[in-house]
Amino acid sequence: MFYIPDYPNDTATVFIKDNDPPPPTETVWVDDTVPAGAWTGADGGDSWNWVSESPPPFIGTVAHQSARAPGIHCHYFAEATETLMVNPGDTLFTYVYLDSANPPREVMLEWFDGTSWAHAAYWGENLIPWGTDGTASQRPMGALPTAGQWVRLEVPASAVALEGSTLSGMNFVVYGGQATWDFSGKTSQ
Repeated sequence: MFYIPDYPNDTATVFIKDNDPPPPTETVWVDDTVPAGAWTGADGGDSWNWVSESPPPFIGTVAHQSARAPGIHCHYFAEATETLMVNPGDTLFTYVYLDSANPPREVMLEWFDGTSWAHAAYWGENLIPWGTDGTASQRPMGALPTAGQWVRLEVPASAVALEGSTLSGMNFVVYGGQATWDFSGKTSQ
């Protein structure tokens, strides 16, 4: 059985009259693997650990999980040949799952534009001393997301000075605890 919604005859006309913007378009950059051509690295006792459970991925077959470690730990990729072009008005995103038994005190995302990693946003306490707080190199985004569930983190590209940039790297940083990351990219209007 099919359900056919009862739309008014002038639905398209209403859309045009209201001058609503078109729906946003998502571009996926990281899902189930790093972008083509990238090399990977890790620091602080972390590694690229791809998992299919605990928690199950948000989308796809695997997500990447940080280690349970004290202090700053991270895993990253750089110099991807499959780059991500960031246009004016774009919003960068990733999904994160904070371990409710071992929640971090801070999570940070950093992006590499081919010359600099000084494009970062963080949630939670300001414990990772990279960049200058309140600038594009260390933009505060608010409290940590709720632990024990997948949450979408969003950062306007303008907040981290990335409009007009071509990205070739990304860093997933945690202070204490454990986080699982999945499905990263951008939304365009």
